[in-house]
Amino acid sequence: MSGNGTTEYALRFIANARAAHVFLFDPEGEFSERLALPASRTVYELDQAIGTGWICFDPHIMFPGRLEASLEFFSKFALEASRRLPGRKFFVVDELGHYVTGHEVPQPLKTLVQTGRRSGVDGVFISQQPNELHNTVRNQLTEVVCFQLKDDCALEFPRKFGFDVEAVRNLTPFHYICRTKHGAETRG
Repeated sequence: MSGNGTTEYALRFIANARAAHVFLFDPEGEFSERLALPASRTVYELDQAIGTGWICFDPHIMFPGRLEASLEFFSKFALEASRRLPGRKFFVVDELGHYVTGHEVPQPLKTLVQTGRRSGVDGVFISQQPNELHNTVRNQLTEVVCFQLKDDCALEFPRKFGFDVEAVRNLTPFHYICRTKHGAETRG
């Protein structure tokens, strides 16, 4: 549900985790604004941002009105860059469900999700409705953080991941339950 702290949690996670580079897909400008980062709007600016470790991509200049195509481009860009860069990297997309569906995922994003670990890149994906994400994404998740979800369809994926859906349904704003694929659970 919107307003429960999902984006704030993700921002704190990436700020506190040790990563050499963070690739942020930022069509709404929220990451740029909240992290006080300059938005990269051209290939030149993206290349320049790599040197800072924080690559915040605003796709509206290169891909006006074509957000799905821009995510495809940025996935490919991040994966290719990650292959050349040392250390751990994050690829971050807020509201991933706006750009992929349960039926379609851009091939570069699919490749990044399935093989990114070879280049040291991990995905950090935020979604209000995890059930609508493509199974390529869901099958690669190693850790899932759930904030309050009310919709029975949206709760289906957390149930399959081992969450107590009633506990997820009854979470209060800004509280979460985190589970790993191995069953370890924490709350906050």
